Amino acid sequence: MKNKKVFKFISIKMLVIFIILLVILLCIKILKNSNDFSGFQEDIIFFKLFDNANTQDESSSKQNANKTNYEVYTVPQYRFDVKYENIKLQDINLANTVNYDTLIKEKIAPGTSGNFNLILNCTQDIDYQVKFESKNEKPKNLKFFVDGMKQKFNSLEELQQILQGHLYAKEEKIIKINWKWDYENSDIGNKQDTEDSKNILQYNFEVKVLGKNTLKNS
Repeated sequence: MKNKKVFKFISIKMLVIFIILLVILLCIKILKNSNDFSGFQEDIIFFKLFDNANTQDESSSKQNANKTNYEVYTVPQYRFDVKYENIKLQDINLANTVNYDTLIKEKIAPGTSGNFNLILNCTQDIDYQVKFESKNEKPKNLKFFVDGMKQKFNSLEELQQILQGHLYAKEEKIIKINWKWDYENSDIGNKQDTEDSKNILQYNFEVKVLGKNTLKNS
């Protein structure tokens, strides 16, 4: 029994010594091949960076895939090359100019707003005048205003009174027009808004830009 214990102790001791020797040999080999070890470390670092980059790309792709059309909304632009005795026309549907962030349950309703830009270009000095013509009835409480101005207008036809001036040769003028469908607090107003909600999607208007030497009523 005693011999068995001694043999077991010697076996464990020899195993420990063998492991220590193995570790020493590995350390010596690593020291001799330090350059290769550094290269191995660099490979590990590169792999981690590559993996992180792939993870970020996948995350970015998922975020882009989850984006709705509302999140990539850009302000509609309508361009006009203004020339003498010439009229440029554009037909616009107001529903195409809504700011998606203001939609109520993804619908145009009181409280929503939008905007669009008229971009005027010319090759020579010229006077210009912007005119609007509504094709159908707009919501009663829909108001228009020019970016940077406090004054609100009840219709585009009222707004056009201030949209005239002079363009210098090769000038580009951007007119930023905003609209907002205000809330109405009265019971009558609420009924009107309910009725108008049926019409706003069909509200179309025509934009005309006239170029003249001298502005005249037309």
